[in-house]
Amino acid sequence: MNIEGPKRKKEEEDVEMSEEEEEEEDDGMRLDSVIQEEGVEDIVFDFDDPQEKHFDSIRGILFRNTIAKCVNNIALNDLSDLIANDPASAGTVVEVADHEVICFAAVVNLQHYNSGANTGVDAIRNILSLATTDNLRAAASPDSRNNYAFLARGYLVNVPPKIIATTYRLLRDDLAKMQTFRGFILLVRGEDPTSHHSKSTPAFKKHATAIAQCDSFDDDCFVAAASEHFSLNPTSSSAAASISPGGRISAIYLDIASFSAAVDEIIQLSEL
Repeated sequence: MNIEGPKRKKEEEDVEMSEEEEEEEDDGMRLDSVIQEEGVEDIVFDFDDPQEKHFDSIRGILFRNTIAKCVNNIALNDLSDLIANDPASAGTVVEVADHEVICFAAVVNLQHYNSGANTGVDAIRNILSLATTDNLRAAASPDSRNNYAFLARGYLVNVPPKIIATTYRLLRDDLAKMQTFRGFILLVRGEDPTSHHSKSTPAFKKHATAIAQCDSFDDDCFVAAASEHFSLNPTSSSAAASISPGGRISAIYLDIASFSAAVDEIIQLSEL
């Protein structure tokens, strides 16, 4: 079933980056590596629909995302191509100079594609087929009578929280004009909140749960709102054994209302 929705006119937003955001350190790719001018204080962020020109940037972000711990490079390439080029997907990208994407969020209808049509979709289904909860397992079947959306997302280090929140808000607005999904599937990674290795950012790490304390404030919000969780930690007897260690990885499910509530929480936290 084709779920192509209306294309959104590109939006622009000026965001002044604080010193705290500019000085944040991380091992990942940084926003300031994209911005070449020295002394830049105000950056124009363009919000747009994913397009072919965004493929390389989307793929680069996904390769640094939790999903890269769960699927192979071929699947990541195909998933990136689907997000950038297939009108059956929907998403929002944030770009700066030279069409470099620094943040994106996109949904893929797992029931839109037959088995074998896209290795990225097949890889996600294979992961979800291990789940024991109702909606996560149902999402693994291309023949499910309900449509389930896999939420792929990511951003560079130092992207302002307001930009991340706006990305999710625009995606939610687009989805409201399209076919209704039963719910959303996400892959998240984090540490046990009782672990002394867990990192905490005061304003954003308020959602310590029994599932995981995530690496990002937006995933914390999604985990807190999720109604189903399934741990993908490596086991000796399942396909999940191929998942790399280094934090608990879980598949989570949110219904429509819970997803919207999580986005509202992300927006509120981005204002702190």
